[in-house]
Amino acid sequence: MSEPIFTNEDGEAVATEAEARGRPCRFRLKHPERLLHLDETGCNTNQKNDGQRGGKRFIAERGMKCVIAGANANIRFTALPISDSNGKPAMCVLICQSESNETPRNWFAGVDEMADICQTDDPEEHIQKNAGPGKPPPSGPRCHVNDIEIPCFVSSSLHGGITSQMLADVFKFLDEKEVFPRGNGLPNPTLLLDWHGSRFDVPFLDCTLDDDHRWHAFIGVPFGTGLWQAGDAEQCNGGFEVALAPAKQGLMLFWQQHRRDIKFKSADVIPLLNKAWGKSFGDETMVKKALAQRGWNCALLCDKEVLKTVDKEDRETTPLQLSVNDGAAAAVIDELRF
Repeated sequence: MSEPIFTNEDGEAVATEAEARGRPCRFRLKHPERLLHLDETGCNTNQKNDGQRGGKRFIAERGMKCVIAGANANIRFTALPISDSNGKPAMCVLICQSESNETPRNWFAGVDEMADICQTDDPEEHIQKNAGPGKPPPSGPRCHVNDIEIPCFVSSSLHGGITSQMLADVFKFLDEKEVFPRGNGLPNPTLLLDWHGSRFDVPFLDCTLDDDHRWHAFIGVPFGTGLWQAGDAEQCNGGFEVALAPAKQGLMLFWQQHRRDIKFKSADVIPLLNKAWGKSFGDETMVKKALAQRGWNCALLCDKEVLKTVDKEDRETTPLQLSVNDGAAAAVIDELRF
């Protein structure tokens, strides 16, 4: 743009600085749907760290009174949400902890004990009416990109975290479904990643550098993820953790009411993930706010710690600002054509 403009949290142009969030912008990101943000969120079914809700404690240290039953079984898993720069969820990856090289079957679809079963005499009809979102085997969060449904990608590792091969498999899967078409003047899809060993191992590098399905990857500074990484924002990671705790407690109360064993199982993870997903990473409005607060929509240079690093001349002459619609990233990404 010939002149910098002010924009609000949604990336919309506004007339005055009072309506804006952040500094004026001069660049526009032409393809925000092709700049993807991803960040792992470590989870555990153990309720000990859920603290207390409404003054009622679930699990506490020895000698402290608990008024709500809680489970302390450790079933660790990692959620890896992938969102574009418009805030739309592109994919949900679930990584379970497994001592073997194979992902247990009950992790893929899960079992929602609280879901109603639709009774029918026809076996095929019974399966169709009792599988999918809100059903006893619900499967994980489904996303839609370019009219393509993307199922939850389920994998496993020994420690329950991401690996380089897993990252490669995720993006090969997206390529197989042709989620992000290449050619016709479009820039290649681009990833914004934090500093982690899995980003620098051979499987992921081979995948991203393959000429048949090239991906571009930018690595953010490891000491500033709290400033730029959208997944760390309270609307995303924070919202996920806040929603996960009552989801676990709701299942606990259901077991109590139906006189069942109070113990989390691996099949419970998918239903819990679904409930927390819709109130965090799966909510486009929440992610868009997170992008704004993390500087991808006119907010980064408003951070007090960042402002300390900007000298007087920069403040007066440099209107440059990263944004969902306007930013330095736009100038770089739109030049990538190889």
